[in-house]
Amino acid sequence: MEIFIIEISNAEKVKSETLKQFQKKDISDEKKLKEHCLAYLLVDKFLDEVYNIKSREIIFEDGKPILIDGGKHFSISHSEDLIALAFSDSNCGVDIEINKQRDFRKIA
Repeated sequence: MEIFIIEISNAEKVKSETLKQFQKKDISDEKKLKEHCLAYLLVDKFLDEVYNIKSREIIFEDGKPILIDGGKHFSISHSEDLIALAFSDSNCGVDIEINKQRDFRKIA
């Protein structure tokens, strides 16, 4: 498995029209939609430039994206200004979370 972590602070430079091409599901929150589209733009670039996979048709099974052709599985996670992408020849998952102080008494 290979994992890539990318800072997304420069995402504002990517035009909305470009990002919308990579939308895979309906998301009402604008910030989350941008993160989602940017993540899939990055998946597209990695599959093309790193793995030389040209056919990037994706389906979702049980909420997970699956690449139909190319033999690669992938997973996406984002938190604040980071996106983590994992690529593998078998089923995989990645999760990224920014450490921050939490008041667990409120949760309890």
